[in-house]
Amino acid sequence: MILLTIDELKQQCRILSDDENSLLEIYGAAAEEYAAAYIGRPLVAEEPASIKAACLMLAATMYAYRESESVAQTHELRACKAMLDPHRVGSFL
Repeated sequence: MILLTIDELKQQCRILSDDENSLLEIYGAAAEEYAAAYIGRPLVAEEPASIKAACLMLAATMYAYRESESVAQTHELRACKAMLDPHRVGSFL
């Protein structure tokens, strides 16, 4: 992961133990990949807080709803996209 840390993901997901670290690493990397693809450029270590927050929210959503899609997941994805939209390549806001 470039942007997120395991400790940040554990805090976002309210996880106290290290038992889920491998799973969180996968979700964090997947969230960063999604964000990079959505905004149309690679992520770097120093990104705006909105991009980092979107990645944390995406990873936490993947963790919380890993079995199936829900209405809450759909709303959270909209919130993530709203945070990422201003950073899309070619975006004019």
